[in-house]
Amino acid sequence: MICAFLIGSAFQFSGISNLVFKQTPQAAITRSLIYQAVVIYLLFKIGFSGGIAITAEPLQAVFTTTAVAGIAAVVWTIFILAILKRWSGFTRLTQISIASHFGSVSVGTFVAGISFMEALSIEVPGSVAVWLAMMELPAILVGMWMLKISFKQLFSILIKDRSLMVLLVAIAFGIWGAQLITQDAQTFLFKTIFTPILVYFLFEMGRKATASFGQLKGEIGSVIMIGIFVPIMGGLLGISVGSLLGYTTGQMFMLGVLMASASYVLAPISVQQILNSLYHPTAPETQNVVAISMALSVGVALPFNVLIGFELYNRYILAMTMVPNLVWLGLLIPLIVWAVALVKRT
Repeated sequence: MICAFLIGSAFQFSGISNLVFKQTPQAAITRSLIYQAVVIYLLFKIGFSGGIAITAEPLQAVFTTTAVAGIAAVVWTIFILAILKRWSGFTRLTQISIASHFGSVSVGTFVAGISFMEALSIEVPGSVAVWLAMMELPAILVGMWMLKISFKQLFSILIKDRSLMVLLVAIAFGIWGAQLITQDAQTFLFKTIFTPILVYFLFEMGRKATASFGQLKGEIGSVIMIGIFVPIMGGLLGISVGSLLGYTTGQMFMLGVLMASASYVLAPISVQQILNSLYHPTAPETQNVVAISMALSVGVALPFNVLIGFELYNRYILAMTMVPNLVWLGLLIPLIVWAVALVKRT
């Protein structure tokens, strides 16, 4: 699966992509529609499988782990915003935008993480799909609070987010309507055609990541701190929290992956609409705010997690089985960073 991501990246970087794909407005629209259809399919597959898994798991356990995921997302977003204020040279609006992106979660990273676990024959409970839905919103709520946006405005934005709606509907359908789809149909829809569609998705993500990276020229320091160091901290922290709560290996890994990821679906849409409601769309202070956040999310954090992060997080879990006290490392690093930020402030 990683090969598909690398090939897509190489296509874009080498310029082959421009030769293979027609560079006309109609062709761009067609590719966009295909990509959106693939995203909807993957979200439905994730949600449907998660809904079925929920019916097989104790409801209290699902509720508890989902609540933990939501709380973790809130705390993580506030933490990211705090360190951005201390160490980045970005404007306040850009800091809030980046925190909203990195405090939220990535569908692409989630799908790739599930695939990584499956390749290692490690079981991941389907109910983690509920975490994906739960962890998308808190970061947006924190950003809304920082920008003093009303809940009415936020609600109008959320109901336009197709990815979240598809995921929630799929989860509900998996819980109450799974029997309406025959077993043969489920096998075809969610196993037979899943792999080729996932390969195409990762190929496209590789292309998008490489294309986005070009917007970060001159921001190398911020790229390293936000696009690489923040995901590492989030990944290790999520795994440590999961370990202390007695999660399975698959659950620990996926909580780490979700905390290490950065949104490129709900957060960009929400932040852009919020900015447009507060300022004129062409206002100087809003220029490139979302573009920079997207470039860090898709151009840096996504490829880092897929190519390096997954293996790092998995090795951290393996190391904890041999040296249990390593669990505190994931908690200690953010605390040290927070303490240094407070000292820097004074």
